[in-house]
Amino acid sequence: MIQPEGGFQCNSHQQIVKYVLIKENKKFQLQCEQCFQEMEGEKKAQNIREIIDKTSKIKQSEYEEYQMKLLPELTTLDDYQKCFSKLQDSIKEVIRKLFMDLNNWKEDLESKLDEKSKFNFIQELQHEQQHNSQMIDEFLKKLRSQYSDKLEQSFIDLEILITKNLQLNKLRSSLNGQNVIQQSPRKQFLGKNMKIEIKKSPDLKIVFKGENSEIIDVFQEMQQVQERKISYKKQNKTVSQPIQCEAISFNKDDSIIATACDREIKIWKFQDGNISDLLYNLNEHTQTINTLLFSKKKNWLFSAGKDFSIILWKPKKILFNIDITKKQIYPQCHRDQIIFLELNEKEDQLFSCSSDCKILIWAVNYERNFILPLQQLEKHTAPVTQVRLNQRNTLMASISLDRKIIIWDKNDQQEWNFKQQIENSDGCNVNFLNDYTIVSKQLKGQIQIFQEKDRQFSKILIKQLPEDKEKDGDYQPSIFYSQQQILIQKHLKNLYFLTIDKQNDITIQDQNIELEDENSNANLSNSGKHLVVWCKEQFRVYELFYD
Repeated sequence: MIQPEGGFQCNSHQQIVKYVLIKENKKFQLQCEQCFQEMEGEKKAQNIREIIDKTSKIKQSEYEEYQMKLLPELTTLDDYQKCFSKLQDSIKEVIRKLFMDLNNWKEDLESKLDEKSKFNFIQELQHEQQHNSQMIDEFLKKLRSQYSDKLEQSFIDLEILITKNLQLNKLRSSLNGQNVIQQSPRKQFLGKNMKIEIKKSPDLKIVFKGENSEIIDVFQEMQQVQERKISYKKQNKTVSQPIQCEAISFNKDDSIIATACDREIKIWKFQDGNISDLLYNLNEHTQTINTLLFSKKKNWLFSAGKDFSIILWKPKKILFNIDITKKQIYPQCHRDQIIFLELNEKEDQLFSCSSDCKILIWAVNYERNFILPLQQLEKHTAPVTQVRLNQRNTLMASISLDRKIIIWDKNDQQEWNFKQQIENSDGCNVNFLNDYTIVSKQLKGQIQIFQEKDRQFSKILIKQLPEDKEKDGDYQPSIFYSQQQILIQKHLKNLYFLTIDKQNDITIQDQNIELEDENSNANLSNSGKHLVVWCKEQFRVYELFYD
């Protein structure tokens, strides 16, 4: 039998198969109408459509059973990877400090040896009486005291990193198919003057005690509370800005913010949770600026907008007396306005999306102050409004006014390729919640979550924001803060706070920020502590609290 597009076809008569003849030992024979008529003896054949429906349901049931059992383990493994990645970075930093202290200790010893190897007759006469072994012992004692405390603290930091990570313990127990890994209380002594008591019953508790058993500090990690609360306090100070703000971006240490107002970039000092001095005005764009992006590593600023151009702003010095003198302009990068910019984790690639329906990928060279086009992605048929990368930078999601979300993946040659198209997305923004889950807000206030299953993303949750009667406009701040797993989402005249749990369920917080105008913009500081909002011709700052 062969299977053309129209269905199975009989090889004997070239007719469409209509029956399935079930034989002994689970063997079967496909028959067309003529085969069935010509068959002699008792005819125990079944209609092929009934058999297809039956086997399809069995297959679907089998898939759902596998899905139910395998997906939790995939999620656990994903959590394991992320947890170990963070732990690896922290351990690397502690070991770097250890090496640095050891190296400094060695250099001090070598310097002393070098000093004593040089002969000066006058000096030797003056200090002749001081040459004794006691001086050497005192020198060694001083160095040991100076560096041993630093090294001891690094060893303690390593111990804390490994033992306080309750999440690893939970992951380990889940992979072993256990609910709890039972551990008897144990004591760990580090150094002469510090001891640590570690207890787990049922929550992890680390007690730091001094030489005389006095309690110096206590670390306790409670089991995850299901309900989390977010609250805010509005700062009293506001800053007037009559021209509409199109974009807001914080620099790497949250000491400076950049704002785009028409064709001008304003650089402000941000201190103690307030916008204070206007430090600098940047005027190189010839039309409205749509997007701003501060580097988190180099303090570079990228800007783009309706003049089809990307500008790199490289600071000569970027303290509170800012002086941006170096800039690189890339005119006509796209054939229409540039809507959004994004950097990858390493910040060696810049992604730009545009009304020309294209996504451009650029190599970023900080040392030589330029970007170089690497790749062009063309799958959307309308303006691309946003691109986002997952945490491992292996997947990218793009969203467009063509009502599609496209998932792209990276091959071994580090090139981006089309992976999947998600239809009927009536939204303008998209974010990755984790490596395998994306969230998108629709114009009428629906929050949709898609998760990768069997190498394809499919919708797993829809949550409706309270105001669902009207479509929102183009001004839709959507901010995902991964450290707290919260989504700050504008809809109409409100900024909503949404918390996301490990099962990717969404809780809409009771508190929200009411705005006087739909045409607003907002961004969150890198620390997650301050939210800057532009609305009704002024900037406001909100301090956030996570309970």
